[in-house]
Amino acid sequence: MKKLNYALFIALFASSTAMAESMIIDNESSGFTTTSGNWLVSSFNEGFFGESYLHDNNSDSFFEAQWEIPITDGQNYEVFARWSSAR
Repeated sequence: MKKLNYALFIALFASSTAMAESMIIDNESSGFTTTSGNWLVSSFNEGFFGESYLHDNNSDSFFEAQWEIPITDGQNYEVFARWSSAR
């Protein structure tokens, strides 16, 4: 993967209500951790949330990240991902 500039969007929909609760989870959120790779922090490319994003510096190696999200079982969720493009 190249230029992993991700912010994870989570729209939480309770199955019994029409109201949605949403949250944005990114590399600065609690519950985020890198599990492999030597990620670099940047703010060069536009279109990200927060103060920065992580990228792989165009490495051919495998990079992995993980988010622990505070949600409950038994509900329906829509999950969206966003990343900025490389220049």
